[in-house]
Amino acid sequence: MPTYKKPEDAESDLHTLLLIAVPENQHGNKTLTELARLTHLSKWAIRKWINNDKISPERAQQIVKLSGGRVKIEDFHRYVYKE
Repeated sequence: MPTYKKPEDAESDLHTLLLIAVPENQHGNKTLTELARLTHLSKWAIRKWINNDKISPERAQQIVKLSGGRVKIEDFHRYVYKE
């Protein structure tokens, strides 16, 4: 999976939001691999959220908690309540 120096380089709005939320790894990069490690999920599960442009309420809450205030639950509403 690609490594991003800046969340703005992501391929979608949800991807950008997830990269904003995840702390930088030891190399100073923001990666979905790091997010997968912190959430105890596979990186493919996270990729599925991005591809479907949808995330469960429970996972959105988990991401908000690990973000340390970089994102809010309201930021995820359009992805949680998407029809």
